[in-house]
Amino acid sequence: MISKIAKSLNPRRFICRFKRHPCWFKFSGIVTVIVVLLWYRKYAAFKVSKTMTKMKCRAEALESHSTIMGNPHPSTDNWIVVTTIYAPSPQLEALSHLKNWQLLIIEDEKTPVAHWKSHKILQGSIYLDLGSQKQLPYCIVPMIPINSYTRKNIGYLYAIKHGAKYIYDTDDDNMPEPQDNNAMYSLSTHSGFLVKPAGTLSIVNPYPYFGKDNIWPRGFPLELISGQQTKKDLLKHFKLEEYKFDDSVVIHHGLVNADPDVDAIYRLTKPDHKNVDLQQNLPIVLDNTIYGLFNSQNTVFERSSFWALILPVGVTMRVTDIWRSYWSQTLMKLTDQKLAILFTSVNQTRNKHSYLDDFIQENDLYVKSGKLLEYLSTWKCHGTEFTDCVIELSHDLVKSHFWTYKDAYLVEAWISDLKSIGYVFPVIDGLV
Repeated sequence: MISKIAKSLNPRRFICRFKRHPCWFKFSGIVTVIVVLLWYRKYAAFKVSKTMTKMKCRAEALESHSTIMGNPHPSTDNWIVVTTIYAPSPQLEALSHLKNWQLLIIEDEKTPVAHWKSHKILQGSIYLDLGSQKQLPYCIVPMIPINSYTRKNIGYLYAIKHGAKYIYDTDDDNMPEPQDNNAMYSLSTHSGFLVKPAGTLSIVNPYPYFGKDNIWPRGFPLELISGQQTKKDLLKHFKLEEYKFDDSVVIHHGLVNADPDVDAIYRLTKPDHKNVDLQQNLPIVLDNTIYGLFNSQNTVFERSSFWALILPVGVTMRVTDIWRSYWSQTLMKLTDQKLAILFTSVNQTRNKHSYLDDFIQENDLYVKSGKLLEYLSTWKCHGTEFTDCVIELSHDLVKSHFWTYKDAYLVEAWISDLKSIGYVFPVIDGLV
């Protein structure tokens, strides 16, 4: 067989007469076989692997907690999920002391375990190490990379399985404000303003409303920044109506003082980017016809929005939660669920970062955010079940080169896991 292939690849055989070209047909056949094999290796093989993973995670499994440190039996429905590669910080200690909140820490390979053993933070927290994560009977577990911020996905499932009604998605460098004055943690009913479109723009920059001009959130389309630099600009494109929070508001995103969640372009060009002080204005709720941005640094999810927690694995750490934000808000339109953006609830003293490295990691945000917004604004679901629409959008984002196949298959596994632990998905509005 090898000798035949070698003979067919002999350069002399490519000197063919125009009429017959026998060597060309052999060469093109070999190329076709190679292309098919490469395709199978990249996509079909991954799909087979995914199917086998589903079969394995469906098998009966025991959740061994033998290596879980801290308090494994929470007595609250409110959970905080973080992952860290650092030693215990004052910020995490403060989070562990929040009344009626259970802190869940997800270990990664770089996490300095020795610093965590017997640390006082663990008196009110759960520390889920890599060994314990791998023993969990969830389909997504083998699909989540090591040394990845997206290991938080495993923590989300763990919290949901153990009865969470609220999940606070945050980081290890955010210092919470005093809880008694913090609407993010009290989860009380708010009054605020509903933001509706008054023009053609379909995404809101909230910073001018909260008293800070000439600043924009990470992931905001660069081509739209100049049109929303001040509150006057904001009111030209959107109108505000008094609004009382109801059950449709399911995701609460809090802005951040000090060093907020902006992109590397802002940080590289603004010397005062670490001294942001926002106004404590009333919250805003976004009408379903427009988009905002929320991150994984300071956002509370209510149980009916837990399906929206999944972080894509096929993009960088600086892109994953922003792509999640765009993806989930598109699907929230189908269920009449809304996003609220609140005044600051934490001060961020950011872990050490290279702004140039951030810039490189954020490339998709700069190049694709505007195109993604345009695509999602016209996307339509062809299914009647909400989970069908979640899967359809995920695969459509792959076809449109915003996501990877890994992300679409991860979403399928995520839905399967949520169903297996008894999570009830919302229904498409009008089909109740």
